[in-house]
Amino acid sequence: MKKISFYKMQANGNDFIVVIAPDMPPPVEGKKIRALCDRHFGIGADGLIVLEKAEDADFIFHYYNMDGSRGEMCANGARCALRLARELQWTRRRGELLFKADDGLHRGRVTSEEVSVQILSATDIREHDAAQFSLPAGIKKVFSLNTGVPHVVLWLEADVAGFDLARWGAYLRYHDFFAPGGTNVDVFSPGPKGVSMRTYERGVEKETLSCGTGVAAVGLIFIKMIEPSATHVDIDMPGGPFRFEIHERKFWLRGPARIVFQGQILI
Repeated sequence: MKKISFYKMQANGNDFIVVIAPDMPPPVEGKKIRALCDRHFGIGADGLIVLEKAEDADFIFHYYNMDGSRGEMCANGARCALRLARELQWTRRRGELLFKADDGLHRGRVTSEEVSVQILSATDIREHDAAQFSLPAGIKKVFSLNTGVPHVVLWLEADVAGFDLARWGAYLRYHDFFAPGGTNVDVFSPGPKGVSMRTYERGVEKETLSCGTGVAAVGLIFIKMIEPSATHVDIDMPGGPFRFEIHERKFWLRGPARIVFQGQILI
């Protein structure tokens, strides 16, 4: 067995184990990831992040879901990685940071209170007929898009709190239409002070307190499809508030991210 150091971090309740390469070089074995993320027998987390130094960026961001699968991108995880990179003084510039993820090159900004990450949105928003999926009543519209990972988004007529996300999230996550990779599932409802939403997260296989790429998906839908004149939208999840905004024609996700504790574990 080998002793490794780790950081436990969270962004609006979405929590992660962060380790530094070469202490745990990627790719990481699925069995090891599941053991570390287990909340009873391991450290406990929604996912595992490996940070690796890069020659042409500040770092490389490797993300793994708690079930051991590789994730192309995780916006909350990336915001935690940006916070840690700043703390470790990996940055080469005073302003924006630059990092590589599986879905491309991202920029990030870190202040004492918040961390922002650029969201890459190269795909169009697709609108679907709710009847296509035999969904329950009360769904105004259905959208799908990719914000680093795939999302299907349900615009609800009523408040999100009463929606049976455990049932319908699992149903859509494995629906044949989204095969073979499956999808994350978000529900949202606009209100006078912003948007409320919840997410069933692929790879975690249940609802999480927050999901950064899900917030980005809802933010894009709101700005592009609901309020085209808006330059930002405040989005609330069970884990806390976010702001999704357009700045210089780029999309950014902003919110808190912090180190919870540091430790060592035998693996």
